Amino acid sequence: MTCDQRGLTIAELLVGLVLLLLLTMTVLPVTASLSRASVAQPQSADQQQRLRGVIEQVSELVVRAGEGLGGDEASGHALLIPPLYPQRRGVTGADPDTSAFADRLTVVRLAESSAEARLAVPMAGPTWPIPVDEGACAPGRVVCGFQVGGTALLADARTNGEWFTVASVAAGTIGHTPAALTATYAPADGARLVEVEVRAVFFDTRRRQLRLLGPGMNLALIDGIAGFEVAWLGDPRPPRGPTPPTGLSSCLVDVAGAPRLPMLAATDGPWTTLSEGDLTDGPWCGREPWRFDADLYRVRMLALRVILAAPTVRSGPVPAGPPADIEIVLAPPNLRRMS
Repeated sequence: MTCDQRGLTIAELLVGLVLLLLLTMTVLPVTASLSRASVAQPQSADQQQRLRGVIEQVSELVVRAGEGLGGDEASGHALLIPPLYPQRRGVTGADPDTSAFADRLTVVRLAESSAEARLAVPMAGPTWPIPVDEGACAPGRVVCGFQVGGTALLADARTNGEWFTVASVAAGTIGHTPAALTATYAPADGARLVEVEVRAVFFDTRRRQLRLLGPGMNLALIDGIAGFEVAWLGDPRPPRGPTPPTGLSSCLVDVAGAPRLPMLAATDGPWTTLSEGDLTDGPWCGREPWRFDADLYRVRMLALRVILAAPTVRSGPVPAGPPADIEIVLAPPNLRRMS
């Protein structure tokens, strides 16, 4: 047998097996990582697509804040109460009325029914039905279109305001639940009654969901959320209205009409960022449990940010850089009517 015809020695065979084993150990983790990434990429793309849909839904909700909440145009301030709040308000699991959070908000606007009315005479007391001026109702709308079971807002230029469930509708009167309101309302104070839609959006940290709340409503908008943040941008100038009746003060102005709130420093161009502290330090408007900080009358824009959690598969999270997020700044047109 010549040298060219000899086979592999045992030593050479062992060296080859060791090299093959080392190559296999190197390739397998890379293959597994690529496999996990290939599973996660469609999942991540689908999640981001749903996130964009949720952002559009929440944006539409915020942009329409304050629709139909007009007050007495003669006062120069058409919105009697703020349409945006930094807590869950008027819904299941409502937060304290003097609280503020960076991961939730409540939006109030006119309901699709567009029911609205003015008071015919002053209420006899907070437990009495609300006297409606049916002569000012749209033609063919009994008691201006209010329906039992709807949510109604009653507010005036003194910055009193609260919403309740319509308990009864009779000739010229509307009953309310709870049985006792927090104030007695009168036409002379610019009192206005409208049927409203109340919606709250908040980040459920335990479920990692963005949820939508309303009277009798609790829905998950999207799963797999790492965070939801709301920044409040306002006018540094002190708000002066709604203007109370002559000779009366409010949470915004004293008897002489001088503003109670100070001038603030601009921090974002012409605007100022209102912190949770700014929105919980008073002066307080309205009455418990419907109080709110007077600085909410400054608000002109919201910056919303939704943060997606990193995609995961059964074998664990896929390292794919920082979590995706979308941020959008919204300027509801009705907020200009508070300046």
